[in-house]
Amino acid sequence: MERDISEIIQQMEDSAHENNVELYIDSNEDYNFTVVLNSKGDLGAIGRIRDFKSENGQRLYFCKFNHKTYKYAIDEGFKSSVIYNNFKDRLFIELDKDTFINYISSR
Repeated sequence: MERDISEIIQQMEDSAHENNVELYIDSNEDYNFTVVLNSKGDLGAIGRIRDFKSENGQRLYFCKFNHKTYKYAIDEGFKSSVIYNNFKDRLFIELDKDTFINYISSR
């Protein structure tokens, strides 16, 4: 895991510990993403994505899973296999670093 992401994970763990929130962190080197689930059921991810506007061509990306959109799709009868294609713009919501840390590690 790269140093930037390791530091952010440490910040999340410290904040979660202070707020009595448990975290499950799964780093997948194959996809270069770290998935984070907290004891409240909030799901998010951190990783690097291509960004041609940045000087090195990539940047850190933080997102949360939109449970409401997923539940709506299921309730409306969409099959799990097609939900991403139909709701991809609303299924994962990009956050800035501080908002992501607060979202995933606070009560």
